[in-house]
Amino acid sequence: MAKYKEKVKVNIDNRKGILFIILFIIGINVITQLLRQLKNQLLAGYISIGILIIMYIFVFKIINRFLSEYEFLISGSRFTVTRIIGKRSSREVLSIHLKQIDYIVSMDKLKDNRELDKKAAKNYKFSLMGFKRDKFVGFFNEGDRLYSFTFQPSEKMKKFLISELGEDKVIL
Repeated sequence: MAKYKEKVKVNIDNRKGILFIILFIIGINVITQLLRQLKNQLLAGYISIGILIIMYIFVFKIINRFLSEYEFLISGSRFTVTRIIGKRSSREVLSIHLKQIDYIVSMDKLKDNRELDKKAAKNYKFSLMGFKRDKFVGFFNEGDRLYSFTFQPSEKMKKFLISELGEDKVIL
């Protein structure tokens, strides 16, 4: 039985989405027109292929971020994060014991206090673009290595984490 469960998803404003698509198409057209004016057509072809690959990666990352949602589950003594893409695909990204969490700190406090900012072997990013919440960073140990995760908890989740971990481990 879950003690706490929260799904986080970004709602896209239709006007912003349409504006992004129009600006993207205009940008590709401008770049294409500039490449047509190059005298060396072989170079223009290579540059256009490179730009096409960069644009494809950029669009893939943006769309992937907008279609993703995260489910945070605190059940028993475990903190689990599942990434859900679309309606069918889900994957457990992180599952740790609450005892493994050294502390969770807000990004503002982390910038102010360099002693809290530790070098992590890997940083899991669960923050979403266009989401209007403060970002927090959690640090945890797995074996002899230090890891971190970035997320945007709700007020309810912050209170629950404080009650589970203690005020000394959740630095607001």
